[in-house]
Amino acid sequence: LDALVGAEATADLVRLVNTLPQPRREIIKRRFGFDGPPETAAAIADSLGLTPTRVLQLQNSALKMLRARIARDRWLAR
Repeated sequence: LDALVGAEATADLVRLVNTLPQPRREIIKRRFGFDGPPETAAAIADSLGLTPTRVLQLQNSALKMLRARIARDRWLAR
């Protein structure tokens, strides 16, 4: 992530993602490779006991929450 957005923005992004409730937080971190290589919805679903469709629903919900928080708090706004 640092290579894509810079260290300061990465730290802000990690703090923002950490405000998400579980399992949304885990899904976002795993799908987008925060702690390792990005994983598929199917792989995450298997480990969480969910369907891939449910993982994608939770991912979309989490992204919507993040967008709303960024807009409300003006996090990462430039």
